[in-house]
Amino acid sequence: MLMFPLVAAASEGVNYVVVSGQIINYEYGNPVKNHSVFIQQCDNSGNPEKDIIELLTDNEGFFYDSIATTNTKGAFTIFTYDYYGKRIDTTLYYRFLIFNSNVLVANFKIYMPYQMEKVQARFNYYQKIGDNRFKFLFKDLTKTSNIISRKWNFGDGTTSNEKNVEHLYSATGFYKITLSVKALVNNEVQTSSFSRMIYISDRSYYNFGGHAFCQYFPIDVGVAYLYMLDSSRSFIPIDTAYLDTLGYYYFYQVPAAEYLVKAQPTKNSSSYGKMLPTYYGDKISWENASIIHLTETGWEYDIHLKSVEGSLQSGNGFIHGNISFFNGLKEGGELPVEGVTVYLLNGNFVSLIYHYSDGNGDFNFSNIAFGDYSLKPEITGVHCDEVSIEVSGTQPVVDSIKILIQDGEASLSVPEQKHFSQDFFNSIYPSPALSQIKLAIQSSSGNDMEWKIFDMSGRFIKNGFYSLQPGNNIININIPDLDSGLYLMEIIWDNGKKAQKKFSVR
Repeated sequence: MLMFPLVAAASEGVNYVVVSGQIINYEYGNPVKNHSVFIQQCDNSGNPEKDIIELLTDNEGFFYDSIATTNTKGAFTIFTYDYYGKRIDTTLYYRFLIFNSNVLVANFKIYMPYQMEKVQARFNYYQKIGDNRFKFLFKDLTKTSNIISRKWNFGDGTTSNEKNVEHLYSATGFYKITLSVKALVNNEVQTSSFSRMIYISDRSYYNFGGHAFCQYFPIDVGVAYLYMLDSSRSFIPIDTAYLDTLGYYYFYQVPAAEYLVKAQPTKNSSSYGKMLPTYYGDKISWENASIIHLTETGWEYDIHLKSVEGSLQSGNGFIHGNISFFNGLKEGGELPVEGVTVYLLNGNFVSLIYHYSDGNGDFNFSNIAFGDYSLKPEITGVHCDEVSIEVSGTQPVVDSIKILIQDGEASLSVPEQKHFSQDFFNSIYPSPALSQIKLAIQSSSGNDMEWKIFDMSGRFIKNGFYSLQPGNNIININIPDLDSGLYLMEIIWDNGKKAQKKFSVR
């Protein structure tokens, strides 16, 4: 069974996370050697999963370990204790994707009794966030005013004698930076060196999240999905986060890229069936959602769930279908897809109700009134058209609807149905269109027809007329003046009969 939008991460089996860092004296800046550091492996919510690992720092205060994990994402809580037994800790998150940095760095400053040397070299560094992540500022913090000379070694074969210096690295990786100073103390020349380690990952990683609101209040129970836009401009499902009790979602250690986020109520939420699954940007369609250009950590990506627009009348009608994904490597070629949102719309494309496909890929709409409906799945990154369905007294059950996902498209097939009229609006294509669209219309006897184009707010754009011929008709309509977006095509024929379909322009 394929879970959608959940997918297996690219890295399978055993992965390795390098945990490294340094402990220095808070007061004097010297490295704290032979000191215990503890590492606790956790899940992505910070809950402990494995036994605690104890490490000892070396003579320069450094510690490191390579830890095996079968998780594709998670966290490590790293902690130590100062002289008074006070715990100092941090939690760092990791994630394995097609490209991934699996190095976590945790540095600590703690209080420890120490007989201060006559000269103790010390420095700090600052990564130039927002400028160039390969650029660092190094500042000499050595506490003496009689320095004779200093020398920086940046770990990449370059040096400097300046007090404070900016340095630009040319590649990713670990670098050991050493500051060596000579100072005149009580007419004696004293020397001291101090080293620190920095790591430049192959990509920048950030944490982000936001609230999911149901009108004025956070949603009670829900889930958020994360999709990344890859190099082929396709959206790939990356992660799933359940909303906390305050309606907040979190995604940790996400590489810099472009993303979509969708929030939706789960079936046990009081908002299920009332509030629609909604993308960041407060849109219910992925084509119209706002793309997150992730370049820094942020927690302001709030989503306000949209309300169901219409009201579904009850009756004796029933609609059933199944969603599957074509897999050419599997015998039979198809896998059921769970978690797809399927909308039931009225003839004016107003949402009436929605359901999620179950573990077998099935979805049902039961006890609905007779009438004309449209069915539309919403699958992030997959183009899906609506399919018209008639539920009537002569056909109260519409069964065996098939939705097949393949090559970024979803094809919908409905078993043959009885129609009140032999005239019908077959299709509109291509979608998305550039400068022209085509209407495929079948007419039983030939009629004069008017077509109208509206934007999705209902504003009239343009219209035209056409004389239908008996049989199949293909009508070409030029649309060079339409901006990118979604539109509604309406045709009117035979003294007031109407039909509508959506199309998009890029």
